[in-house]
Amino acid sequence: MNNILELEAKYQELGKEIEKLKAKECGYPKFFRHRTFGYIVKFTSLEYGELMTKCYGACEVGHNYGWTAHTDKDVWEEIPYDKITGFYHKQLVWCWDNDNTHAKVLRFYDATNGRAFNDDGKSHGCCYDNYKPYDWSCAYINKWAIEAVKTLEDK
Repeated sequence: MNNILELEAKYQELGKEIEKLKAKECGYPKFFRHRTFGYIVKFTSLEYGELMTKCYGACEVGHNYGWTAHTDKDVWEEIPYDKITGFYHKQLVWCWDNDNTHAKVLRFYDATNGRAFNDDGKSHGCCYDNYKPYDWSCAYINKWAIEAVKTLEDK
């Protein structure tokens, strides 16, 4: 009986090691949206990553935490990521062109097409010279942004 328990324990350990090896080959960072609560995490390993958007509870944006493994499809949905800009799909960003000395536009980033969504929420929108991530500490925009991101249309 002890041999069977020992073998089962070794089998479980090997399974964990295999998952770790797979994770190393995944090509981090990877971005995932929590299926229930909607917050975004930038995973730097299988179970560790930076919170990118506000969530309920004690978590703070910009901090790293341990999470349920991003391979758990019941919990996480992978979202596109633009490796050139570093933005994830539908991330809220400030946009401006080099000749705009007194204005910036707040838009959602279309990581699939490498540009911002249009004013009406359609993809294949506008290209800008500069992008900067939105600072989620601005509480007055948060409710608007959370609702608006739900209406963006991918094509």
